[in-house]
Amino acid sequence: MCSTASSQCSLRDESGPCAASWPGPALPSDGMRRIAPFILLLAAVAVLVAQRRDHPRARTFGRAQVLRVVDGDTIRVRLDGRTERVRYIGVDTPESVKPGTPVQCYAKRAAAANTALVAGRSVRLVGDVEQRDRYGRLLAYVYREPDG
Repeated sequence: MCSTASSQCSLRDESGPCAASWPGPALPSDGMRRIAPFILLLAAVAVLVAQRRDHPRARTFGRAQVLRVVDGDTIRVRLDGRTERVRYIGVDTPESVKPGTPVQCYAKRAAAANTALVAGRSVRLVGDVEQRDRYGRLLAYVYREPDG
């Protein structure tokens, strides 16, 4: 409610003494208030559908046997009868085998830890949006299969 020298009126009044004194935009009608949640829901669903189209699903490459640990974040595996170099997604360790560069600090420890975790073991490989890096390595999340 607002008051003027002459009378009191509701903010919903679109005429009269209060109409000129209300500084903001016109308030929505009751009908608009009822359909606004549905419009917002429709917009949210449209955004979610658009995002799903932009990002394809992660691809499960399947089970693989680790043949050799290359360094702290790269392994060689036997996958579907072929040998693949796999670069871990989300892991970046110091370089130990990059041509033309010296071995970085802790690179040998990273490779040793990787060897202790996966050498000779069965792993499950799950891809992401990008399947290969610029060196042709398969990019994957690597999950070690349970013991025994």
